[in-house]
Amino acid sequence: MTVQAPPGSATRGGPRSFLHAHLWVELRAWGSVLRQHLHLLQSEEAARAGEPWRRVDVAGHPFRPAGEDAGLPEDAGELLERALDHVVLRVHRCPELGMLSGLDEPLEAFRSRVLAGIRPQVQRRVRERGEGPLDPELPALVSRLAHGLESREFVLEPGMVLTARMGRLLLPPGVTLPPPGVHDPMVAGGPTGSRG
Repeated sequence: MTVQAPPGSATRGGPRSFLHAHLWVELRAWGSVLRQHLHLLQSEEAARAGEPWRRVDVAGHPFRPAGEDAGLPEDAGELLERALDHVVLRVHRCPELGMLSGLDEPLEAFRSRVLAGIRPQVQRRVRERGEGPLDPELPALVSRLAHGLESREFVLEPGMVLTARMGRLLLPPGVTLPPPGVHDPMVAGGPTGSRG
């Protein structure tokens, strides 16, 4: 696949070639099943040298077929298997609310989402008190939720990979793919994941 350069971007030089793995992974954390797509990227030379593959966010980058001359090396699957040893996934949990983060959702973004989820109740309690003193339990609750988050790390194992597709990704000059995006803290939600 080739990522199309945005209009007006520099186009000096040829595209840079990377191995690209699109994985659908599943892991179990705190009694829930989390499933998510991962995109891994690495140059063939760096992959052969055993360097970790980068997690990237491909959202918002249109793709088109790279053509037949962009085939994979014969040992592409082997290179990917070795790469999985370096992929560490982080998950956070708010035990009191039963909320789980997305895989690799930054802790601060998850904390913001947890607090956004209780904002309506906090605002309602503040309105109900009128001019009276603030209920001392309210700040304690907010602090407990904000600072009582738990975190776990998982090294990605082959058994966690439900599907894997590999290809070659050609990036135009001046185009880089960012790391996985920060979860939008404006989107409040209940528990993520499923029981099972």
